[in-house]
Amino acid sequence: MTQENRVRNASILERTLINDCEDLNDEEDRIRQECVQNLESAKEISAEEALFEKIALNEKVPESKVELKELPPHLKYVFLEDNGSNPVIISTSLSPEEERKLVEVLKANKGVISWSIADLKGISPTYCMHRILMEDDYRPVAQPQRRLNPVMKEVVRKEVLKLLEAGIIYPISDIKWVSPVQVVPKKGGMTVIHNEKNELIPTRTVTGWRMCIDYRRLNTATRKDHFPLPFMDQMLERLAGQAYYCFLDGYSGYNQIMVDPGDQEKTTFTCPFGIFAYRKMPFGLCNAPATFQRCMQAIFADFMEKSIEVFMNDFSIFGDSFQRCLINLDVVLKRCVQTNLVLNWEKCHFMVTEGIVLGHKIPARGIEMDKAKVEVIEKLPPPTNMRGIRSFLGHVGFYRRFIKDFSKIAKPLSNLLAKEIPFVMSPELIVALDWNKDFELMCDASDYAIGAVLGQRRGKLVNEEVTSKEKEIWESFSDKTLLYIQQRPWFADLANFKAAGVILEELNWQQKKKFLHDAKQFVWDDPYLFKIGEDNLLRRCVTKEEAKKILWHCHNSPYAGHYNGERTTAKVLQAGFYWPTLFKDAHNHARSCDKCQRTGAISRRHEMPLQGILEVEVFDCWALACPKNDASTVIKFLKRQIFSRFGTPRVLISDGGSHFCNAQLDKVLKHYGVKHKVVGPYHPQTYRQDEVSNREIKRILEKTVTFSRKDWLQKLDDAL
Repeated sequence: MTQENRVRNASILERTLINDCEDLNDEEDRIRQECVQNLESAKEISAEEALFEKIALNEKVPESKVELKELPPHLKYVFLEDNGSNPVIISTSLSPEEERKLVEVLKANKGVISWSIADLKGISPTYCMHRILMEDDYRPVAQPQRRLNPVMKEVVRKEVLKLLEAGIIYPISDIKWVSPVQVVPKKGGMTVIHNEKNELIPTRTVTGWRMCIDYRRLNTATRKDHFPLPFMDQMLERLAGQAYYCFLDGYSGYNQIMVDPGDQEKTTFTCPFGIFAYRKMPFGLCNAPATFQRCMQAIFADFMEKSIEVFMNDFSIFGDSFQRCLINLDVVLKRCVQTNLVLNWEKCHFMVTEGIVLGHKIPARGIEMDKAKVEVIEKLPPPTNMRGIRSFLGHVGFYRRFIKDFSKIAKPLSNLLAKEIPFVMSPELIVALDWNKDFELMCDASDYAIGAVLGQRRGKLVNEEVTSKEKEIWESFSDKTLLYIQQRPWFADLANFKAAGVILEELNWQQKKKFLHDAKQFVWDDPYLFKIGEDNLLRRCVTKEEAKKILWHCHNSPYAGHYNGERTTAKVLQAGFYWPTLFKDAHNHARSCDKCQRTGAISRRHEMPLQGILEVEVFDCWALACPKNDASTVIKFLKRQIFSRFGTPRVLISDGGSHFCNAQLDKVLKHYGVKHKVVGPYHPQTYRQDEVSNREIKRILEKTVTFSRKDWLQKLDDAL
C-alpha cells in the first residue's frame, strides 16, 4: 500500500494529528473540529494526580521522626539546632573546646547532612550520570508483575510512596523493558540456631522486609562496566595508625546519582500499584557499583589517600591530630555541598579514635579483628557437608591475614572441596577440655625434634591385655624416655605446706619431724616462697631453670664482671634469690665460663693505653672515668663530681703526675681550703685501694671487650 493510500484510509483523528485534512468533506470536517476541541479542552494529568489501585499519589508520606537509639559508651549525641533537632554523633573523648570547634564546622556545612530521604538533592550530572549501554544482540523483555501477599504488598506501597515523595521514581507507560518487584527479608547479623533436627546451623536474623527489583534479564543484556574497586587491605593499612577519624556514609548513595534520560525507561518496574521508572540510579543494576565508585573518585579525586579513603558508600576521613582531622573534615564537607552529595546522619561518626571499617577495627595502634564477627565464627557449628565447608572457610578466610600459615591449617578442609573426594565424618579425635580436671603434659624423647601434647585422662589409656605383657612393654619403652620426665620444683612440698598446710602422707615420723623443722626457715607470700637467711633477710626460692638465668646475669652479663664462684654467690644472695645448691652451682658456672678460662691472669704486656682519673673515698669504693688526664680535666672532675656532691674534703692524696702537681690545681685547692698530699714514687701502699680498683677494671675489660679491643670505651661504664 502506498503512502497516499495509507493516509486516506486513516481515521479522521489520525489525519487531524498529522495535519492532513485538505480533502475532507463537510461531515468529516465537522468531526475533525470536534476532535480538536476535545483535545484542547483535555486536562493534563500530572504524576501527582495519577490514581492507582488503593493508592493515590497525592497521599502524603507521614513524616518519620528522628529516633535516638542507645549509643556505645565512646559516642554521644549533639544537636545542631537550639530546639534539640538535627542530631549528630560525635566522640565522648573530646574536650569542650574541641567539641565546640567540631559543632561549628558541622553547623557551617549543615546542608550536607540528611535526616530524611526528602533531603536528597541528587549529585550534579557534571560529575557523574549512570548510563545503561546494551549489547548488540539484546532483545527487550517486559515481564509481568508477581503475586504478593498482604504484608509484602503493604511494604511495596510504603516504599513506592516514599520514592515518589522524594522524586526518585515517576509513573511511566508504553515501554519495552519491565522488571518485576520482589520483596525479600531484611537480614541482620549472623547467628547460630537449632533446626528441626536439633542441629546447630548458621543463619541471619530477619529484621524486616525490603523491596527489590529483579533486574536479572536487564543485566544480562547490559554491557558490563569494569571500573576497578580499591584494594581493601591497602586502604586499611593507610587508615591504620591515625589519631582521629570521621566515618561518613552516604544517604541512599545510589539514589543520589541521576540516570541518563535516555536510559530511564530501562529501569521500569511493575507492581500492584502501577508501572514506574527511576530518575536516579536504583539498586540491582549490574554497573551501579562501578558508577558509584567512579562518581566518588571524581568528587574526591584531589583528596584520595591524603585525607580521605573511599570504598563505595563508606568515606573515612583521617588525621594525625585533632586540628588536622578537623581541617580535612571541613574541606570534604564543603566538597559535598558543591556536588550535592548528602550524608546519612545516623551512620556518620565524627572525631572518633577508632571504628569499624569494612569488617575490621581501626584504632590508632593498627588493624584488628572485629570481636563481634569473631564471636559469630566461634559459634559456627562444625561443617558436615560441602556447603558447610564453603561457608566456614568463607567466614574464617575473611581474617586470614591475622592467622599465620592459614593455608596449611585450612588445607584438610580445602581438600574436601575437590571433585570425587569422599566426605566422611569420623568420630571426634579431640574433645573439649574439662577445666575441673587436672592437665598432663606428655613429652616426646627425640634427638632432632620437640613434641608435646597437653591432655587430660579420660578413663583407661591402655588395654589390659597389653599391660600384662611386661617384656613387650620394656622393649618398646626405652629407658631414654625417663630422662625427659619433668620434675617438680625442689620447694614444691614446702610451698604446699606453707600455702595450704598439706604434708605428704608417705613420710614417716622422722622425716615428718625434719620436714617441719626445715619449714620454719621458709615463709609463703603468694605466689612465692621465701627462705629466711642467717642474716634474717628473705630470699625468693627459685627453680633450676630460673637459677641458670640468674647465674648468667650475675656472672656473664655486661655489668656482672666475670667474678669467681664466691663473688658470684654473693651477688646472687645480694639480689635476693636462693636455692639449695647455690654455692656448688656458682663455682661450677664460674669454672666452666668460656671467657674466664680463655683469659685467666692478665699479662702486663696486654695492658691497654688507659688515661683515666681514679678517685677513691676512704670509706667507700666507686670510680668515674674521664676522657683525658690533664690539669683542667682534674679540676672539672673535682668540682663537678666531688665538691658539688659531697663537699670539700680535708686532704687530697694523689701521685706525682703532672696532671695533679701543677700551679693551676694548687690554686684551686688553696681556694677551697683542701690540703694536697703527694705520695712518693714506688710506694703504692699509700693508695692501695686505687691499685685494687684499677686491677679489677682491667680484669673486667679484658673479659668483656672484643678480640680487636677497640670497644673498650663502650664497655668501661659497665665495668665501673
